[in-house]
Amino acid sequence: MELQYADDNVLVTHSEADLLNILDAFGRTYRLLGLDLNLKKTQILHQPAPGTHPQLPIISVKGNTLENVDQFAYFGSLLSTRSIIDAEIRRVKPLVYKAVVWLTLLYVADGWTTYSRHLKTSKVSPALSPQDPQD
Repeated sequence: MELQYADDNVLVTHSEADLLNILDAFGRTYRLLGLDLNLKKTQILHQPAPGTHPQLPIISVKGNTLENVDQFAYFGSLLSTRSIIDAEIRRVKPLVYKAVVWLTLLYVADGWTTYSRHLKTSKVSPALSPQDPQD
């Protein structure tokens, strides 16, 4: 499987042999297009099956051994060797809250008359809060 975005690619394989075959195919295709595979930016992230302790693959292309990494960011997500997404959820959860929940509340609340006493309990930025009318 291949994931592409602009000039970034992620190749997903089940074996070192498959990875070598795909890298070779990429290299041949890139050469036909007048491009070159950037070996300095090419890394290997090996995700073993849970409970196993396999050795890291040693993959060489054009005499250069590719770097094995524990994690890397791809398209805004953090991929890791252990396939544990706890850190990613902690990172993304507030972003989703701000992008979806907070914006939805602001849209709905546009017609509300809010006073500072309402905003004290909701932890809204003081810059967004109107002043209470004088009684």
